[in-house]
Amino acid sequence: MRVLIVDDSLVVWRRLFDMLKDLSAVSFLAYSRNLSEARRYLAGVGPDLLVLDISLPDGSGLDLLQDVRLRGLGTKVAIFSNLSELRRVSLDLGADWYFDKSMDYPQLLSLIEDRAYWAEQHTGRGGTNDAEF
Repeated sequence: MRVLIVDDSLVVWRRLFDMLKDLSAVSFLAYSRNLSEARRYLAGVGPDLLVLDISLPDGSGLDLLQDVRLRGLGTKVAIFSNLSELRRVSLDLGADWYFDKSMDYPQLLSLIEDRAYWAEQHTGRGGTNDAEF
């Protein structure tokens, strides 16, 4: 599975990277600190999972979420933010999940470790062999 983390906090990135780097299900792990970097990754890599913060230095992660949905990308989006008041808005705009940064690291990790779920999603995208499962 290809994972792109978009978050401007080095602390968050380091913690997520340390949690995900040794998972056999993760074949590609990238980090972006802002929307413009994230858009470049999305255009090239086409991640299976986008872990997305809302508050970024050059705009809102919700704008990127809308771009992903409008382009019809098969990328799953997990919002990872402290702005709990935007949970409903995030889900209404097409986020697949919302996780609270202050307490939901284990739940995010469980989602990524759920190989059966990702294998099913992978075959639903046309059976390409880009991700390792």
